[in-house]
Amino acid sequence: MRRRIRKNDHWPDPYWLDCRVWNRVKQKEETKKICILLPSEVLETLWEYGLKPVLLGEGNYDKLTKQHHTWMKQQLNVSELLGFGFHGDGVPCNYDRTESVMLTSINLPGLTGKNGRLRIPLVILPDHCFSDNTFDDIYEVLAWDMRSLLSGVRHEARHDNTPWHKEKDKKRSKMHGQRDFRACLVQVRSDWEWLTKCYHFPGHGSKDEFCWMCSCKRSQVEEVDGYVIWNHNCCTYMHVECRFLKLSASALRQSASANCSCLYIEAIYIAQKQNAI
Repeated sequence: MRRRIRKNDHWPDPYWLDCRVWNRVKQKEETKKICILLPSEVLETLWEYGLKPVLLGEGNYDKLTKQHHTWMKQQLNVSELLGFGFHGDGVPCNYDRTESVMLTSINLPGLTGKNGRLRIPLVILPDHCFSDNTFDDIYEVLAWDMRSLLSGVRHEARHDNTPWHKEKDKKRSKMHGQRDFRACLVQVRSDWEWLTKCYHFPGHGSKDEFCWMCSCKRSQVEEVDGYVIWNHNCCTYMHVECRFLKLSASALRQSASANCSCLYIEAIYIAQKQNAI
């Protein structure tokens, strides 16, 4: 049935990788095969079958996203650059909402109108499967793939430099050379919990500095009048990397196209937490 449904399907095949996950029965971490979709292959499919002016649209970019996108075009010396984003969140998946999956999807932040709601899932895993290293293993592959989007050159081997799998990588092994476009990561949207799991940021309840844009502490959140020291101590990426040591192992660093200004906390999450801090 799956073969019949996918007969005229143009979406790419899933990419299989070894990933460290949590076995809640044995209560220990183990390595399992999981599958994800590669951002480059999803975007290449959209590029082939979509309208180029629509995909390259910047009408929905905010100020920071526009600045970052313009800066990346200058760094790459290109006139056209496809900007894409990641959205991460937990989603309930059963009738009583006791089980959930962690979902990472890709979107095009510049799209307007009904197209602006486009989100294509890349990674879907049950929440109970995540160990401290699961996100690192997954995003190591995503970062490897995003670097190829920057260069515009297709992969010639797997992320660990091993040859393509004869069956699972059959289609992608036939694709070589330069793509017709280049792309970079311009936004990462999620709630705070997802950022702590994915990028190893401290939680909003941490007593130490927990913001990636300034030096604010939990005890200083209500200090908003007059000259506020933490509001004038903006962080560079190097400051954040030194503060959150494991951040250097995350996709934010390895993607080579994102910085801290690309991170956005969902507004609904901020509203829910306004009385908790």
